[in-house]
Amino acid sequence: MKAILILNAGSSSLKFALFPMIPELADRPRLSGQVEGIGAEPLMHAVDSSTGERFA
Repeated sequence: MKAILILNAGSSSLKFALFPMIPELADRPRLSGQVEGIGAEPLMHAVDSSTGERFA
């Protein structure tokens, strides 16, 4: 599957979203999440929007 990865980097966090390149599915990310606490104790959270499954 072809997809577009969007990254938003802040001073201590990184947010991401993965959008499929299929027009009927491109209105919401397939996977999204963030890494917080960069430079200290990093913590990652991600969600699969098609199943609601959460990853940490």
